[in-house]
Amino acid sequence: MEISLTNPAFPFRKQLLMNIMRIMVFFFCTAFFALSPNDIVSQNSKVKIAEDKLLTVNEVFYLIMEQTDYKFFYEKGIFEDFPKVQVKKGVIRTNELLKRSLSHGNLEITLNANNAIIIKEIPPKTLEEKVQEYNVSG
Repeated sequence: MEISLTNPAFPFRKQLLMNIMRIMVFFFCTAFFALSPNDIVSQNSKVKIAEDKLLTVNEVFYLIMEQTDYKFFYEKGIFEDFPKVQVKKGVIRTNELLKRSLSHGNLEITLNANNAIIIKEIPPKTLEEKVQEYNVSG
C-alpha cells in the first residue's frame, strides 16, 4: 500500500502564510507609491546659465520661462525688496533656482496641472490690541 500525501497535514498554516505574503506585498506597494517629493517643480527640468551674473527674481522667472514650459503669475512689485541672486555658469535644477530666489520672502507658492506657478504674498499677522474702557463713577 502506497501513502499518497496530496493534502498537506496543516492546510490552515499554508493559507495563513499565503495571506501574510499578500498583505506584505500590498503594504510594500502602498508605502512605495505613497511617497511624494518635497519639491516645487519637477526634478527633471534644468536651466542652462551662460555666464556668472546677478539676477533679480523677475529675471530668474524670465530665464526659467524661456527654457522650460513653466509660467509664473504674481502681483506686480511683489519682488522689489528681494535681493539679487548670484548664479554661476552651468546647468542648475529649476527647483534649486526657485528656492534660492524666493527664500527671502513670506510667499505662498502653488503649482497648477498646466505648469502654471502662482505666487502670492502672505500678509503678516497683526496683533489687534483691545482698548479697555472703564467707567468710574462715585
